[in-house]
Amino acid sequence: MTLLQPDQKRLRIFEAIFAIFLFLIGIWFVLPPWQLPGDLGDTRFNLYVLEHGYRWLVGLEPSFWNAPFFYPAENTLAYSDSHLGSFLIYAVFRLFNFDTYDALYGWLLVCTTANYASAFWVSRQLKISYLGALVAAFIFTFGLPVSGQIGHVQIVARFWVPIAFLLVYRLMTGGNIKSIYLLVFVIVAQLYASIYTGYFLLLCLIGFILYFLVDSERDALTKLFSPLGGIHLASAATLGVLLLFPLAVPHYIASQAVGGRDWAEIATMLPQPLSYFRAPQSELWKRILPSTESLPMAHEHILFFGLVPLLSMVLFTLLRNPKIWAWQLRRVGLAMLASFLVVFVITLNFNGVSFYQIIAGFPGVSGIRAVTRVGTVLVFPVSIISGIVISQALDWTKNRLAAPYSLLLIALLLGALILDQRPSVPGFTKSDALLLSEPLEEQLVNNEEPVIWLGNSDANNNAFWETNLTAMLLSQKLNKSTINGYSGSIPPGYPGELFTHKSENMCEALQQWLINSGEPISFDKIVQLESPHCDFSGDKIYLSKDFYGWEKAPNTPRWAWASASSADLFIRNGSSRYERFRLNFDVGVIAAGSIRIITPDSELSFSVKPGVSVFVETVLPPFAGLYKIKIITDIVPQLPGNGDPRKMTFNISSLELVSVAPRN
Repeated sequence: MTLLQPDQKRLRIFEAIFAIFLFLIGIWFVLPPWQLPGDLGDTRFNLYVLEHGYRWLVGLEPSFWNAPFFYPAENTLAYSDSHLGSFLIYAVFRLFNFDTYDALYGWLLVCTTANYASAFWVSRQLKISYLGALVAAFIFTFGLPVSGQIGHVQIVARFWVPIAFLLVYRLMTGGNIKSIYLLVFVIVAQLYASIYTGYFLLLCLIGFILYFLVDSERDALTKLFSPLGGIHLASAATLGVLLLFPLAVPHYIASQAVGGRDWAEIATMLPQPLSYFRAPQSELWKRILPSTESLPMAHEHILFFGLVPLLSMVLFTLLRNPKIWAWQLRRVGLAMLASFLVVFVITLNFNGVSFYQIIAGFPGVSGIRAVTRVGTVLVFPVSIISGIVISQALDWTKNRLAAPYSLLLIALLLGALILDQRPSVPGFTKSDALLLSEPLEEQLVNNEEPVIWLGNSDANNNAFWETNLTAMLLSQKLNKSTINGYSGSIPPGYPGELFTHKSENMCEALQQWLINSGEPISFDKIVQLESPHCDFSGDKIYLSKDFYGWEKAPNTPRWAWASASSADLFIRNGSSRYERFRLNFDVGVIAAGSIRIITPDSELSFSVKPGVSVFVETVLPPFAGLYKIKIITDIVPQLPGNGDPRKMTFNISSLELVSVAPRN
C-alpha cells in the first residue's frame, strides 16, 4: 500500500472538491432541484413508464408490457422506451417512500451522476489528464446537445456509452479477447436503458472500430480474427441475441402491429447542416448563431456542440505534428474523430439526399424516428477529443508558464467552457403537474368504475398530450385503466380523434374503438371526466369503420357504404337485460348481385338491382351486449360514376332498432 505525502493528499482533496464543484454547476444548469426538466408531456410520460415498472416489480401490475393505457390495447409499453434497464433505480426511491415526482428527480440525479462518473473514469483510463477528464465528463454529461434534448428524459441514462468505447478500444489494441463478452453485456445494457441511445451507440461505434481495423497492431488483429477469436466473437454475438430477446420480442410485435415509419417522416428529423448550428437553449449562442427555425421539426434539431468542443476538434485535426500529442492520446483522438465523421456522414440529410435511407430500410430501424437525438451519444467522442486537447494544452504550458499563470489559464479555460455550455432549460414543478390531476382526483372519490376517459374540453385549453398524460397518471394512481394514451406510436385501430381530441365526433370515435377492439366491457363501467360527456345509455347501432369495411357518409349518421365484399354491423344492447329487437334497414347496390345477411342464429339471402333499395326487417334473438351481423355480396367493388374516386359494393341506410320485448 502506497502512502500519500501531505502535498499529495491536499492535491487529491482539491481535485475531488473541484470535480464536485464542476458537477454541481452542471446540475444547476440542467437539473436544478426546484423543477423537473422538459414540459408536462414527455417527462410525465417517462414518469408513468418508470412508475409502471415499479408497480409491476412490487406486484401492483400483472404485466410489464401491458400497461393499462390505450385501454384495452395490449403491449402498450413497447410503443416507446420501456426503461427496462433503469427503472430499478427509480424503484429504490419509491421503496423508500419518495412520491412519484421526487423519485423521478432521484432517478434523473442518479443517472446524471453515473454519466459524469463513467465519462470521467473512462477518460482517465484513456490516459487523459485529470483536468482534461473533467472537461470530457462535463461536456458528455451537460453539453449543449444533451441540455437541448433534456425534455426527452429517456436519453439521460447513458452511463454505459463511455464504458462501451473503452472496451472496444482495449479489444482493438490487444486486450483480452474474452472482454468481448463484457462489451456485449454493456451494449445490451444500454439498449435496455434506452433503445434510442443504444442504437445511437452502435452507430457511433462503427467509425471507432473502422479506424482501428485500418490503424491497429497486427498482433491485435491476428488475435481478434484467429480461429479462437472467431469462436469468441460468434459466442458473444449469440449471447447478445439471447440477452436482447426479452426486450426485442415485445418491440417486434409492436412494430409489426403499427408498421414502420415512412421515409418522409424520418427525413424530417435527420440532421441537416444547419442542425449543427442550432442551440436555442444556450444563453450565449441563441443570440449569435444564424436563424434555423426553417428546419422541419426545428425543436429536434439541436446539435451545436459549443465553441470549446468545435475548436478542440479543429485544433486536433489541423495540428498533425506527432510531437504535440502523446502517441496513445493521438490514436484515441483519431478513432473518436472517425466515430464522429462516420455518424455525421451517414445521418446527414443534405438537400433531401441521405445515406441513412439505406440504413432505414434495415429491419427495426424504421422505428427510430428522431435521429437528431444522436447528438446525445455523439457528444462522447466530441468530449474525449476536447479532453485530449485541453489535457495536452495544459501539459504544454506546465513547463513554460509560472504556476500563477498556469492557474489563471486553467480558470480562463474552465470559465470559457461553462459560459460556452450554459443552457436555459425549461421545466415544471411538481405543483404544476398536480394542478392538472388533483381536481379530477377529487371527482373520483369512492368511484369504483374500472376505466377512465378524460376529455379535453375547450374550457381547459390543455394540449392533447397534457390531457392524455393526466388521465394516464391519474388512472395509474387510482389503480384503474384509461382509454387515453400517449406514446411514440398508437395501437392499430385507435382513432386519431381520441389521441388528438380534435373532432366533433369524439363519442362516436370512443364507441368505435371499444367495439372494434372487441372489448366486452359495458359502457356504463367507464367514468367520463371533462367534456364531452357521451350518452351511452339506451340502444345503439354502430357501423364498424376501417376494420370491417364500412365508410361513413358525411352528415348521414344512419347511412354507410361498404368498400369491400363484406362488412360487419354491430348492434348493442346498452342495458344489462336480455332483450329482443327488431332491426330495419334498406340495402342498395352499385351493380346487380346477391346479398347475404348472416347472424349467429340465421341467414337471409336475396338479389338486388342498382337503383332499387331492398327493405330488410329482422327480429333478433334476445341478447345483451354486442350482436354481430355480417353482410356479404358477390358484387365486385366499382366506382360510383359521379366523380367519387372511392369504390363501393353496397350501402345500407335508414337504420332503425326497436326494442320488442324485454326478457329477464
